[in-house]
Amino acid sequence: MIVKSATLSSLLLLTLCAALLFSGITRAAKIRYSYDVSAVYDDNVRRAKYDADIREDSLLNLSWQANSKVWNSQYTQLFLGARAELEKYSTFDTLDNISYGLNLRYRFAFGSGFSSPVYALKFDVGGIEAESEMRTSNTASAGLELNTWLSNTINLTAGYKGKFRDSRSEVFDTMEHQFFANFDLELSPRHLLYFTYHYITGDIVSSATPKLGFINAADAIEPDDAFGGVAANQFAYRIDAVSNVITLGYNMAYSRKLSFDLSARFVDSEATRDASIYYERLLLRASLIGRF
Repeated sequence: MIVKSATLSSLLLLTLCAALLFSGITRAAKIRYSYDVSAVYDDNVRRAKYDADIREDSLLNLSWQANSKVWNSQYTQLFLGARAELEKYSTFDTLDNISYGLNLRYRFAFGSGFSSPVYALKFDVGGIEAESEMRTSNTASAGLELNTWLSNTINLTAGYKGKFRDSRSEVFDTMEHQFFANFDLELSPRHLLYFTYHYITGDIVSSATPKLGFINAADAIEPDDAFGGVAANQFAYRIDAVSNVITLGYNMAYSRKLSFDLSARFVDSEATRDASIYYERLLLRASLIGRF
């Protein structure tokens, strides 16, 4: 069962914290809610190199967010938010998890013109409760974004995000640095194409049968409880790597509060210590996105 007692305790704590935080600002600011219901296909859930280790799966992803503007001036805005997300896998249900967090976003600008850049500082703290005990973690991230209109139909968002994860296992204690750029192309008021590129340096975790190359490249190695562990000779490896991630997507708005989204994400990761250690991954996603 995906929701264990620890998960319920964490969700109750998050709900209580969010309620206390939002209750003090309800009179001054409106809380906006959004949700995302997605079906995802992943052709390499283990982030493995060799065909013998590669596994594919599909999953249901449900996410919910609440955000409120708690400060507003001519050129600055401060937002407070809470989030919760569920991932339910079709085959490898030990990967099932619930993640949650609280976030703070500070937006500012130096002008009010159409093409004037808008900047954002973002902070998030939260956690992951997983069926795989070694994947249960505390998480934190911080980032800086820039958003600007390049033309009447092309919008650019670019920036940096640092992500930290402290898990119950050494192998999932990870740190990564992301540099990204996203281009939105408005085809019409209801139709949008987007392209996103991420350059990521830092830790990846690959799950596979032991091989000398993986062992030499890894900073940490532990039996992987999601794929059978020692009994099945399956181990997780934390490896320092460089990843290039490309996402192509299409969004169609049914209304101001509901849209449908299709995307394909291509991932290519290569170990920094040994270029022969790498993996490729494709994720296909169909989402229904709403707000109220």
